[in-house]
Amino acid sequence: MSMGDPRGIGPEIIFKSLKHLLPDMSNRVCFIITGDGDILNQYAKKYRTEILKYNSESKKPGKILYYPIKSTGHPGKDSLNYIKKAVEFTVGQSAGGLVTAPVEKKIVSDAEKDFTGHTEYIARLCNSSSPEMVFIAKGLKMSLLTRHIALEKVAGQITTQKIIKHIENIDRHIKRLFGYKSPNYLIVGLNPHAGDSGLIGNQEKDIYRPAINYLKSVGINVGPVVSAEAALRKENLKKYDFIVSSYHDQILPAVKTAFKPTVNLTLGLKFIRTSPDHGPAIDMTGKNKADYKSMEAAIKLAEELIE
Repeated sequence: MSMGDPRGIGPEIIFKSLKHLLPDMSNRVCFIITGDGDILNQYAKKYRTEILKYNSESKKPGKILYYPIKSTGHPGKDSLNYIKKAVEFTVGQSAGGLVTAPVEKKIVSDAEKDFTGHTEYIARLCNSSSPEMVFIAKGLKMSLLTRHIALEKVAGQITTQKIIKHIENIDRHIKRLFGYKSPNYLIVGLNPHAGDSGLIGNQEKDIYRPAINYLKSVGINVGPVVSAEAALRKENLKKYDFIVSSYHDQILPAVKTAFKPTVNLTLGLKFIRTSPDHGPAIDMTGKNKADYKSMEAAIKLAEELIE
């Protein structure tokens, strides 16, 4: 686990979650947290959780270990250092999966110019060319066709080939991880009312429909393109296993509100990576008011998928 922004709620939600989960996981899981040693010890004491400084011989089920990383004085650089070390542990097979606490993208981008989020950054560290951002909640699984880009750039990023590649990637991974034999997909169109038969836009007809036709021809079950307001209707949630959203804020705000706790899962890596679905909430730090349910769900999902 990486601690997240040293100014944020990462340590609080980590230790709240572990205190709640450890009784059930103590015979199966050893946790290794990378971060500021002083901060981690402070929060461990606050939440009455025993932690030990990492060494290779202390990795035993039920233990919570921390790997201290000296502060640079810059929270963005520190956040990156925590992530790098956590990825190093995971890639080196010292850990089976990675759970990342939230960072502040703007301050991290001051230290790493091209940083747009954990998903892309971890993929670069691991030389993964096709990471996919997926959100998991009770009764819903969804992905983002485009991720952290400005809204004005979304339409130019969406092509028939991109849709095909995205759903083929998703299909391969969720069959392996969640046991689907032949999942059903629903795609949310780019335009209001899914283009309204060309009255509002032609992308659904010219770009989405050829992708759907091709995917069906290779045996992947894809339904019609629907509007954003139709995607989360009960009948669609029952009929379809997976929803593909065209852009970040299309249905994701509704999902995070109505289906919480929601977990962010990265597909396309050689290991499991999950995270809570929110930011570092720096204004809430130290107030003992942070909701840890999304972090708890992220830890539980990581363990389930690793198993």
